[in-house]
Amino acid sequence: MIFMNKLIFLPLIFITSCGVFTWQTTINTLDGYFFGYERDSVSVDEFLESQYSFVSIKFGRAESVRLVLAFVLEDGLLEWRSADNISVFTKNGIIVKTDGLDKVLQGLTTIEEVARVC
Repeated sequence: MIFMNKLIFLPLIFITSCGVFTWQTTINTLDGYFFGYERDSVSVDEFLESQYSFVSIKFGRAESVRLVLAFVLEDGLLEWRSADNISVFTKNGIIVKTDGLDKVLQGLTTIEEVARVC
């Protein structure tokens, strides 16, 4: 099934207009798709200059996503929200629920449960 997805993805690159992507963008996208993206690093300066609390999350081989603290809810539950309206809820540093992803996680209480699902 994964192999079929890769076979479908490659021709789509060639069907699109040549002016849409630069060659470097296409190469970086294909490299990330086949081999995964590197972990996003946050410099000390970037951390100190940020106006808001944020987290950088990476699921599997996908690119890292930066989420900003949106709400502090009851019982110490924190809601982190991305620019495309994906929410991740944490409690004591553990992801307990997600909203807006293909797979919605809910009711996770341990790191082992999160690792098993992701």
